[in-house]
Amino acid sequence: MKSLLIAAVAIAGLGMASCGKCTVCTKSNETDVRICEKDYGSKTEYGFAIDVYEAQDYDCGKSI
Repeated sequence: MKSLLIAAVAIAGLGMASCGKCTVCTKSNETDVRICEKDYGSKTEYGFAIDVYEAQDYDCGKSI
């Protein structure tokens, strides 16, 4: 029973670790763009990518 509980906690921890912070940027008559922090080397690069889209009049909001 104890090993089952440990396994469940480990699986839940791995599942939560794989969740990354993503942002979806939208603009009328344009394809939505999904920007995920895991695709960049640092939070600064991730933030810069969002800033670039916002400078192009995209509306960027947090996503799951």
